This record gives sequence, C-alpha cells and structure tokens, in this order.
Amino acid sequence: SYAMKRMVLAPGEGLLLYSDGVTEAMNEGDELYSEERLLEVLDDLGRQTPEATVKAVMESVLVFAGKAPQADDITLMMVRYSGG
Repeated sequence: SYAMKRMVLAPGEGLLLYSDGVTEAMNEGDELYSEERLLEVLDDLGRQTPEATVKAVMESVLVFAGKAPQADDITLMMVRYSGG
C-alpha cells in the first residue's frame, strides 16, 4: 500500500524518483548501493539539470556494481519545478 503525501516545490527544487533497484544494486562484494550512498552522490552533485542528475546517479550505480550481475530493474526519473 502507498501513502498519499502532498509536497510543494519552490522554483528550482526537484524531485528524484527511483526504483529499489537503485538502492539495492549490489557490487561484487555483495554490498548494497544504499540510500545513504545515493544521498551522498546527490549532495556532491549540487543543483544540476534533471538529465545530468539522472546520468550521474546511473553512472555511480554502474561503477559501484562493477561486474556484479544486475538483479533488479534500475529506474530513475527527475523533475525540476522552474516556477511559474
């Protein structure tokens, strides 16, 4: 079941949606990518375009996973409110 929540974005703020395949991606040592690692990557990126953010996160996940087989879908989508 899903909870319903309302959120108001200020101009310039964004929302990143991702599947659990991102945070549960595993490397060759059976370590999870994790939500903490995702937040660190996003903090390091700062305010990028949605396209650049999705690309950077995807690259980070792939580098982390290395040669480990992908066990789940990896889906990312970002929107940014430009104001209006």
